[in-house]
Amino acid sequence: MPRPRLYHPLTGKSRIKATYRPAVEMTSMSYLPNAQIEQYLGNVNLFLIRESHTVRENGGLNMFMQAFVAEAQAMLRAHVSAIGGNALVSYKLNEIVLFDNPHKHQGQCLLNISGDAVKVCYEEDQLLDINPIRGITRKRTMSFSEANTCSPTHFSRQRSISVSEASTGTLTCDGVYYGTEI
Repeated sequence: MPRPRLYHPLTGKSRIKATYRPAVEMTSMSYLPNAQIEQYLGNVNLFLIRESHTVRENGGLNMFMQAFVAEAQAMLRAHVSAIGGNALVSYKLNEIVLFDNPHKHQGQCLLNISGDAVKVCYEEDQLLDINPIRGITRKRTMSFSEANTCSPTHFSRQRSISVSEASTGTLTCDGVYYGTEI
């Protein structure tokens, strides 16, 4: 199936519609759909503290928290990008502590966020296997924490598997057995 083309009215040229992807994708899953993890770059763990003496003037305690979490995620994305990654899997907001003094309009917040920085390559929809009975079947991807048997995190189910894995009921990668699909 050909990709849709967009026609630009000013230049008279058409171009292929590209899929939007952020510079660094963040997900709490151990994998990214339609992507293959090429390289594990390490665990990223950030502790951040923020204090404000103008909580009321800047939108209240809710706005203070929302802005702080957004800035923390931006710092996490920048850190992953700096070490050469383009995705963060197993994203967790481990701990968040909020102190406020409403009489003095002050607020303090401690935040701990973590995840696994990885480098992924995306599979194009045209390169995926097409089954005439079931339609398009997605290829299964695997994260480092799932492939590493010494990892304390254990995953027993992935959403997308290939046709050969679905027929046998086992999840394999280069001949190594990882479990059965539930």
